[in-house]
Amino acid sequence: MYPSSPVHDLAVEVEQVRRRARGPRTHVARMERLRTAKGLLDRVITAQGQKSDPAALGAFAADWIELCPITSAELAGVTPSEREAAELTLLWSELYARYLGLMVKYAPSTQRPRILRGLRRCAVTVGPDALGVVRVRALTDTDEFQSRPLNSLRRRAVHALTEGGSTQVRLFKAALPALEPRSDPVKTLAVSGYTAVLDFVPEDEQRDVLNDMLRLCYAAFDDDPTWSPTGWTWQVTVACAGGPVHYEISVDGDRVVRAERLGASTDRNPAQFVSARGADAMKAELITAYGLTGIEGQGGAEWRPAEIALTAGALSRLPAHGRSRLAGTALIRGAVPPRPVGASLLHVGAYHAGLNRTYDPVQERPLPDPPHLHVYQPIFDHQGLSCCGPPGDAGPVCEFEVLHEMGHAIGQLPSHLARQSWEAGRATAYRDASALARKLKDVYSSKLSYRRSLRPWTEAIEVYPSAEQAYARAVEVLCVALETCDTGGIVTAKQGLATAQTAMRQTMGELMTAATAVTGSDALSECAQAGTLTEALTNALTGPVPDILRKSRLARDFGDMARRFGFTPITRYAERSDAELIAETYALFCTDPHRLWEWNWKVCRWFEDHCPDPTDYDPVAFP
Repeated sequence: MYPSSPVHDLAVEVEQVRRRARGPRTHVARMERLRTAKGLLDRVITAQGQKSDPAALGAFAADWIELCPITSAELAGVTPSEREAAELTLLWSELYARYLGLMVKYAPSTQRPRILRGLRRCAVTVGPDALGVVRVRALTDTDEFQSRPLNSLRRRAVHALTEGGSTQVRLFKAALPALEPRSDPVKTLAVSGYTAVLDFVPEDEQRDVLNDMLRLCYAAFDDDPTWSPTGWTWQVTVACAGGPVHYEISVDGDRVVRAERLGASTDRNPAQFVSARGADAMKAELITAYGLTGIEGQGGAEWRPAEIALTAGALSRLPAHGRSRLAGTALIRGAVPPRPVGASLLHVGAYHAGLNRTYDPVQERPLPDPPHLHVYQPIFDHQGLSCCGPPGDAGPVCEFEVLHEMGHAIGQLPSHLARQSWEAGRATAYRDASALARKLKDVYSSKLSYRRSLRPWTEAIEVYPSAEQAYARAVEVLCVALETCDTGGIVTAKQGLATAQTAMRQTMGELMTAATAVTGSDALSECAQAGTLTEALTNALTGPVPDILRKSRLARDFGDMARRFGFTPITRYAERSDAELIAETYALFCTDPHRLWEWNWKVCRWFEDHCPDPTDYDPVAFP
C-alpha cells in the first residue's frame, strides 16, 4: 500500500481490525470497541509525531473513524440507558477531539473524501433530548454558531482537509415517483453502471434504501433531459419496515451510490419545540417566543396543532440574528398556494415584507400588517417524503422550506425597513411645508396683494403628494424587481423610474421657483423658510433612494459574492435566481451549518457575520 513506516504498520492493523469488526450489539461490546480505537489512536499520534507519513495517515484515519460504534446506523433500534449514554459520550468525545486534533496538526494527503464522510457521520453524542428520550444526537448547536470546543475543532479539521477550499455537491429536493421493488436491486443498479455502498445501513433497512437508490438513479426531468444524479445528495425519508427513517443518498463522479443514516423520523419530535397544548395556547407561546404579530389563517384555512409544532421546529433552528429578523412578522396559513403569472411551480410558502396582493387578497378577516411568512398545504404534505439536517438532528423537509422563506427576509427586509424610514422622513418634511402653506393661504385670503407671490407655492404644496407618490411608487416597483431578481422586471422598472424622475425634477423645479417668490415676501417672518422647506422635501424624497436601491440589490450582490467564492446553486430551485439562491442557502445554513461550512466556508461565514454588504466581503475563517 505505502512504503513501510510506523504509521503505515498501524494503518494495516486498523484496517484489519475494521474488517473483523461486527456491529456491537451490547453496551460492553461498544465500550470495548472504543477502548480498542483509543489504543490505536494513542499509538498513531506517537508514531506520526516521530516520523510523519501523511499518505499512510490518511489510510489509518479513514479506517479508524469507521470503527466508531456511536452512529445512527450502529445504534439503530438500540435505546441505551442514561448511564450507558453518559459512558459512551464521555469516551467518544475524548477520542473524537483527539482525532480532530490529529487531522488539524497533520492533515493526511490521502482518503480525504472518506475521512470527511466519517467526520460528518460521527459528529454525534448519545443522550436525552428535550423530551428525555435517549438517542443519537448531533453535536451542532446553531445558536452558539458552532462555538463549542468540539464543533470548533471539527471546523478546523474540515478546513485543513479541504485546504480551505470547497467540496460542494448539490441537494436533490424534488419528489420522485415510486418504483416497483426489484428482486435484485444491487444487480439492477450495476447494470446501469452504478455501485451501491451500504456499509452504514442496518441490514434490515437495506432493501428499502436500495429501492430509493434506484429512484434517484432513474430520475428524469422533462425540463432538463441531460440531468444526471452524479454530484447530487438526496435527503429522503425511507419507508422502512420498522418505521420511517431519514437517510441521505449520494452519487459521486465514479457512479458510486452511498447511503448514510441520519436518524429515525421520530427523533426530532415536534413536541419538544412548543410546550403548550391546543392551537390557541401554542400560537400564544410562539408569538411571545419570537415576537410575532400574529399566527393567522387565510382563505378558510386554519392552523392545526401539528402544523404549529412543525413550524416551531423550523423556527427553533434560526440563529439568534435570524430570530431578530422574524420579530414583527405574522405567520399566515393558506390553503391553496397562488400561482403568480409566469411561474411554473406552485409555491409551498412565501415571504413578503410589504403589501402584496398576490399573497394577501382582500378578505373578510383582516390580517396583521406585513411582513408575512405564508405557508400552504403542500409544505406539510411533503414532510413524510424528504428531510433535512445532519446525522442526529434530521427533521422533516418542511423545516427547510419554512427557513427558505426566512431566507427571503434577508433579501427583502433591509430594503423594506429603509423604505419605511424613507416614508416617515417624507411625511415629516411634507408636514412642515404644508404647515407654512396653510399660514400663507390665510394671509393672501385676507390680503389679496400677497396672492400673486404666495399662491403658486401653496397650491404646488397641496398637489405635491400626488407627484411624490408617483415617484415613490416607481422606486417601490424597482425595489421589488431587484429583491426578486426579476431581470425583465428590473429593465421595465428602471425605465419607469427614469420617467418618474423626469416628471419629479420638473415638479421640484417649479416648486423651487415658486418658493423663491415666497422667500422674498414680507407677508410673514416664516416666508424665509419656504426655500429651506422645499429643499427638505427634495432631500427627503431623493436623498435616501440610492441607499434603498443598494439594499434592494442584496440578493443580487450575494449571488455575485457567491460566484466570486466559487459557490454554485445548491438545489435546482436555487438556479432560478439569486433571490432563490440566497433563500435556499440560508435554509441549509440553518438546518445543517457544518455542511455549508464544508461546502464553502466563506459563504457560511457571511451568514454568521450577520449578512453584511456582500460587495467587498472578505471573510476570515477563524478570527
